[in-house]
Amino acid sequence: TIMENEQETLSYEQAYSELRQIIDRLENSDVNIDVLTKEIERAESLLDFCNKRLSQVEVDVQELTKRLEAFDEQNGELAE
Repeated sequence: TIMENEQETLSYEQAYSELRQIIDRLENSDVNIDVLTKEIERAESLLDFCNKRLSQVEVDVQELTKRLEAFDEQNGELAE
């Protein structure tokens, strides 16, 4: 799993890049079972991290959109 301190420093782009690298290694090479298990665990952790980040960004965008619409309505402008 991704450690708490890593969550604070790991960017979405870094996590996604590492996830793609793991997938490429799994698809393009013979991996022994011990390495395979660790790679899969790391990939699952990175995938969870990326999904959480995307979900949070979606919520943030929705909240910002609502605030902008309310601002436009208060100022007599049509929201586009």
